[in-house]
Amino acid sequence: MAFGVLATVNGVGDFLSSVVVGALWSAFGISVAFSYSAVLFATGAFLVLRAGSAEDAKKASG
Repeated sequence: MAFGVLATVNGVGDFLSSVVVGALWSAFGISVAFSYSAVLFATGAFLVLRAGSAEDAKKASG
């Protein structure tokens, strides 16, 4: 069941991201669509790194 939920969430996310980036590309061009994707990537990477460092700090302190 859990893999089905994971696949569904991934599929919905893929679909929504394709729709948003496609709309941005059609309306404003490739540079806006790419910039939007780059900002989301950088934000996600920062949040993952931040969450990892918080876990490391918890393990080190106790």
